[in-house]
Amino acid sequence: MNPPHGYGPPPQGQYGYGQQQPYGGPPGYGQPGYGGGPMPQPVPPKKGMSGCLLAFLIVLGLGVIVTAGVGFWMWREFGALAGGIKDLANVTLEAQSAKGTTELKSLGCDPAMAIDIKRLTDAVNRVEAEIAKKEGRAPRPMKGTDDATTYVNCKAKAGKSITCEEVMKTYVDAADPSDNFVVTVTDGREASCAERYSPDGKRLGPGSMIDIPDH
Repeated sequence: MNPPHGYGPPPQGQYGYGQQQPYGGPPGYGQPGYGGGPMPQPVPPKKGMSGCLLAFLIVLGLGVIVTAGVGFWMWREFGALAGGIKDLANVTLEAQSAKGTTELKSLGCDPAMAIDIKRLTDAVNRVEAEIAKKEGRAPRPMKGTDDATTYVNCKAKAGKSITCEEVMKTYVDAADPSDNFVVTVTDGREASCAERYSPDGKRLGPGSMIDIPDH
């Protein structure tokens, strides 16, 4: 039996109704064939050693890397990197006992480091090359500098205000450097100053931080 005239659903296109869409969400959602386009694909994870991780390795050195927890984590995450990490650890260990660091600690730096920039660059690049090989990609090397040979870093003790000028004078008197050097002072995690000096302590301009590659 047909419904009386005037009853029933309106014809398609009448009263603002368009073609009825299939069941499903608006375009762009849902599975194909149910009213939506293809689902967004997840972004593939980035490969490569992050700048943060390189900084982590540089700053912590052997004293932390060889502890049970961190040592196991490094091995689990990156595999057989013993050669590169050992080189890097040796560089940071020697930097903390280099000439002039005892006097810098007396100034209020904890820790104080005088890092051989070339040796640091070589060690970091070895770690990066080992990780790149493990991940099947080209290495992204850390760039060295021709402006200085030593990177002098002072991490000021809590509540202690130390300037690059003070670090420079202390380092020149104690270490008698033979080449240009960069001084940085960090307060917590922030660099409060970075300056480049000649062996006799003349300021040569702003110092550049270690150029850790960003991935």
